[in-house]
Amino acid sequence: MIEIERAHEDLNFTSERISEQTRTISLSIIAIVWVLLIGGEDKPILPSVPDARQLIVAGFLALLTLFLDYAQYAVGFINTKLLVDKAELENLNSISFKKEGFLYNCRSAFFWSKQLLVVVAGLTLIFTVAEVFSI
Repeated sequence: MIEIERAHEDLNFTSERISEQTRTISLSIIAIVWVLLIGGEDKPILPSVPDARQLIVAGFLALLTLFLDYAQYAVGFINTKLLVDKAELENLNSISFKKEGFLYNCRSAFFWSKQLLVVVAGLTLIFTVAEVFSI
């Protein structure tokens, strides 16, 4: 058995790690798209040119993922700040999040949306590059 407080700590730790990985993957996708589109002397030599539109879609989805990451934390900050302000105003020693609240649900929706978008962005990039190697 695990205490609920320990479970919350683990949940916070793993969700932060997932968010870190989401940022890393998104930035990596943007960098790869940049190299494949702009290139220069570092541009890899491929059998054919990847579809620029598909690369732009992958890059856009990765950029949107980063925006959702920011939105998740911004909404979380606002939600917590409002709760803290209310607690201080009412001289409360403890507060709890209203799980049915709009801001709380937005935060969760942004978290899950960025997971979905980073996967779609990654798959878009993978399939775009894979098309180059198919005959």
